[in-house]
Amino acid sequence: MRLGIWKDRVMKRLTLLLACCLVPAATGAQDFSAIVDAAQSSATLALDASMSNSGHLIGDYDPTNNPAGTQTRPGVFGGSGNNPIPVSVEIESTAVHEDVAAGLFELDVQYPALQLTLSGLALDLLLAGSVPMAVEASATYDTFYTINPGFIYPGGTPVSLPLGDAAQITSITVTQSASAVGDLLSTPDADVFAFELQVPVELAFVLRISLPDTDPLDVPMDALPLSLPLSGTLDRSQPDNLVVDLVVEPESFSGSMPVEGLQLPPVPLELPTLTADTASVILHLQADSLPFNGSLGLVLRATASSDGLPDALFENGFE
Repeated sequence: MRLGIWKDRVMKRLTLLLACCLVPAATGAQDFSAIVDAAQSSATLALDASMSNSGHLIGDYDPTNNPAGTQTRPGVFGGSGNNPIPVSVEIESTAVHEDVAAGLFELDVQYPALQLTLSGLALDLLLAGSVPMAVEASATYDTFYTINPGFIYPGGTPVSLPLGDAAQITSITVTQSASAVGDLLSTPDADVFAFELQVPVELAFVLRISLPDTDPLDVPMDALPLSLPLSGTLDRSQPDNLVVDLVVEPESFSGSMPVEGLQLPPVPLELPTLTADTASVILHLQADSLPFNGSLGLVLRATASSDGLPDALFENGFE
């Protein structure tokens, strides 16, 4: 049994080597620059993120500019003045993105050694627009009451906050962090080789936080390390180019971004009462942590040429 398997592997290896030697262009190592065809390529990204925040809310009362504003005070009676009320806020957000993918990469094809090296993979998964994120937020605080209008807000139970469309993703990129080497494998077509690679990359995206009545805040989420199990084929039947197909089945990832100390813009809120009146408060928050999980999948088709990349690509930011 073992001898039969060994003979089969040897014959496949010899067949592939002979096929390589019969092609004049495949007599040695060749370097290729590949451009991803956005019209034939796609990416899927699912993301679930939660942001824990600590801070306080306080009435919008100001003795000079808003003397009739709301005042906040801890407890159910007593005290004086406008006091900050400690609060913690959990923000849950989800996004699903399916779109085209564009980018480039380099190939070093070693035909005699039946080996391939992929490097310099750089992908843009959000060519235009943004990805909206569904947001749910809840606040927990101790009991407090307000003046103008007068109302008691019992503490201890999470309360939903009306944050609306508070988050979106404005940039998604994938950048290879080290070269990946794999073997070329024979297929029934002598001009087509298959391969599998484990490609180390960094996933980066920009989260835009748009809280009500505040200026948008862009939070870069950089350098999330991933190892993508990539399978592909290399077709050399065209006279001057290689056609390369790459596939990454949806790969799960998780992590936490270092956002400790991130100060969010003050958020004005109108808290409901039992009447038509609302208590006007301002929410001040500082981000404590941003854990997340998600998945990334890719289907890429690229044309690879030994003539290098067009200058126009570098002018458009692929550097």
